[in-house]
Amino acid sequence: MATKMTRQQVINFITNLKGAKPATIVIETRPKMNKFARTPDENGNKMPNPYLDNIVKRTRCNVFLNVNYENSVNRQRGREDKEQTFESQQRAWGTHVSPSLVVNEGRYYLQYKLEKRFESEYIDVRNGEVIPASRLYDYLPPRKKSNTQGTDKEIIINTVKLENITHINTDGQEIEVERF
Repeated sequence: MATKMTRQQVINFITNLKGAKPATIVIETRPKMNKFARTPDENGNKMPNPYLDNIVKRTRCNVFLNVNYENSVNRQRGREDKEQTFESQQRAWGTHVSPSLVVNEGRYYLQYKLEKRFESEYIDVRNGEVIPASRLYDYLPPRKKSNTQGTDKEIIINTVKLENITHINTDGQEIEVERF
């Protein structure tokens, strides 16, 4: 049974985690969307996005918390028989208050290493309908891969607003995060 936690309780829980921890998290976000489809219609006209500002993306994924990005990339480079000389750059924004928590302008963010994305569903908030990802493809910006790691398998580090996380399952705890 899940334990409900407030924002502050979740911050304290994550801050007190020791060492790298596997976790399953559920995230609900408003995805960035293009105002127009990337592909024009048969007449070459821009197609307006009928879903703009009306979609919530719910994603469940396996992650690792408290991960050192530089070490992760170098371990991957070692597995690929490459030199382990990767040096990460400074964060462009925010300050780490723990290995997995970042604070920026008073807001908390969870940083994690993505292991596996199980499922994502796109929900139209106007009517609750689940929209197939294939229908949204042309309205979502393409994902950019890192070009500095020097690995065949990309190490994905994501940072998400703590308020967008609905569930965390780690270290023997199943947590339902109170919506902020």
